[in-house]
Amino acid sequence: MQLNKSTFYGAALVSMFFLANPAIATPIIDDQFDDGNLATNTAGPGTGWNVYSQGSATASEGGGHAHLNSVASPQIIQISSKDTFDFFNANGINAEWEITSSGAGATSGNRRYLSVVAEDFSSFDSRLNPDDTNAPGVYVRLTDGGDYQGGIEIESGSGGGRQLLESWSWSSIWDGSGALDVDLFLNDMGYSLDIAGNVGVYNSEGSWSSLTGAAATFTSVWGSRSAVIAAQNQALPTSSVLAIDRIAVSTGVPVPAPASLGLFALALFGLRFFRR
Repeated sequence: MQLNKSTFYGAALVSMFFLANPAIATPIIDDQFDDGNLATNTAGPGTGWNVYSQGSATASEGGGHAHLNSVASPQIIQISSKDTFDFFNANGINAEWEITSSGAGATSGNRRYLSVVAEDFSSFDSRLNPDDTNAPGVYVRLTDGGDYQGGIEIESGSGGGRQLLESWSWSSIWDGSGALDVDLFLNDMGYSLDIAGNVGVYNSEGSWSSLTGAAATFTSVWGSRSAVIAAQNQALPTSSVLAIDRIAVSTGVPVPAPASLGLFALALFGLRFFRR
């Protein structure tokens, strides 16, 4: 069968449209902290942040940053999104945190977590702390010091504590004083994690199905739960400020699959051929 120009152009254009919009990502939250108020987000999707503070720890917004100021051990400051989302499905979500600096070295031992956690708690108190064994979620740890090495963890919420999926040394990625970008994709099959620091990069991916222990409970509890995106800073033992430029969540696959890219290139080649 021979295709005429009209048929080929039509097929190519339809292919290009769907390939340019693969499971089109839909933004849920995108806050660049530029309206001076953590409780609101006037410039992008999302409605702002809930704040939990312990003692004299404070959270504020200014200069294009969210500032999580933990002034003395063991005070905690946390923010979590007012907006919820579901990641435990085929499309999943992409969660992003852009950090300006931590105000303390990555090996200081302070507890700093970037997290996607269940929203259906009776209290937000200490939700991101590793001491809380009933806080289902996925956690990226920003510290090497003490017992809190850099890593990604899951918590099932069954009271059994967190399970470490993998760990790394922050000294080869980030020194705590410069920029840090963390990009975490989650769906019902597993995760991928991309970290770009001011010293180096880290990339990985994993599957829930290949895990045991807490992961078995994790997969069962997340099927019906909504989540929030969050960040925590806790001084242990010294004061520190975690400065965050941007937090964002979107649904859907963020980039086309390799096979789709190949088909897209073929469509472009065909268009070029028929133009001759």
